[in-house]
Amino acid sequence: MTKARTRLVLSAVLALGVIGALAPSSAGAYTSLYNCISKPSNKWCDGRANGSYDGLHSYDYNHGWYNGPWDGSVWMCQHVWKPSTGWVLGGSCAYNWTSALYGNQTCVCFEAEVLQVSSGPKNINGHAEA
Repeated sequence: MTKARTRLVLSAVLALGVIGALAPSSAGAYTSLYNCISKPSNKWCDGRANGSYDGLHSYDYNHGWYNGPWDGSVWMCQHVWKPSTGWVLGGSCAYNWTSALYGNQTCVCFEAEVLQVSSGPKNINGHAEA
């Protein structure tokens, strides 16, 4: 009886392992963190200039923030767009920090960017998820 029980348990474990390996994962999110050092005012940044560019993805969330004091002197904007057509999926702006959800995107063709508007160059960051 012990051998039969052992075989049953091993068969169940093996079956669960096979099902788990074949089932789609729900944790397939891609995260892009990009920084923009001394970015001039009113210029979009995707991190390309300093090596933090992650390329095109199916971004469904993006946010950007200013690294300095949050005193209301820096207007931050973020957007997700499709470079091949120039189409902007959407965007938002606010003082110091801004973000937007874009829904479930399936086209791996979008770029996430941030922009700051102030009296001069600033260090700003972005964080996008696909």
